[in-house]
Amino acid sequence: PEIIGARDDCQAWLSLEAIGKHPDQNSNTETWAHIGETLARLEIASIGTGLHLIEGGFKDVRLLALRRMVDPFIHVVGELMERQLSEKPEPMSRGELERLAQYIELALTDFEHLSLPNVVVHLDFNLGNIVVSENNCVFLDWAEAAIGPCFLTLQFLREHIRQLRLID
Repeated sequence: PEIIGARDDCQAWLSLEAIGKHPDQNSNTETWAHIGETLARLEIASIGTGLHLIEGGFKDVRLLALRRMVDPFIHVVGELMERQLSEKPEPMSRGELERLAQYIELALTDFEHLSLPNVVVHLDFNLGNIVVSENNCVFLDWAEAAIGPCFLTLQFLREHIRQLRLID
């Protein structure tokens, strides 16, 4: 969409409305393919721009940054589990949290071995942030823009399609 105003101090902009509609359970296969193809073109075009975009304010979710987040994440979750009032679901024990940390580390190691490029990723890639028309596809609300391994945004899209029961 055409940008009609911006405020650098707020890192915000205003644009004209994107023409099209949000995908839903009634969208055809071609629509979903168009969304996936547009996402792939965006990610490919962003290869090699990561450091510049991180300096410009994009979040850093590259594997090294994610590794640094595991211990603080487990620590905070542990504190929250100790304060949990509800018994359902049962709070995770320290041992369960340590195993979770190990699983996360293992998953990050496995992901690292794939040697995937870091690309622009959209960490709020929900159907309301996608506008698609016959000739165009626009992704909205880049407040959660990040640089990280390719396939992260694709996984958001895949999960939305799965929740619509279009795939298993």
